[in-house]
Amino acid sequence: MVEVSLDILIIPANLMSVQTNLGEVTIIGKDDPVPEGWRTLNFDEGVETVDRLSTILDAWAIVRFGDHGKLDGSGYGNKLTNEAG
Repeated sequence: MVEVSLDILIIPANLMSVQTNLGEVTIIGKDDPVPEGWRTLNFDEGVETVDRLSTILDAWAIVRFGDHGKLDGSGYGNKLTNEAG
């Protein structure tokens, strides 16, 4: 059996990426399709990597996680919330 490592993807505007303990995380536009072989970051993974993710967010960005929740850019206080309202 071969193990496949998936890269992780989260969503807003400009293409930025950062290396985390989960692998490479890249931000794409909310309307862009998730590239083959990638997946969206879930909320628990966002909690685990919030310090690294915050370094690549624009001040007014809002990142939506694949299952629920969001992370706001520094202009909004880098708030990590369980709901994506």
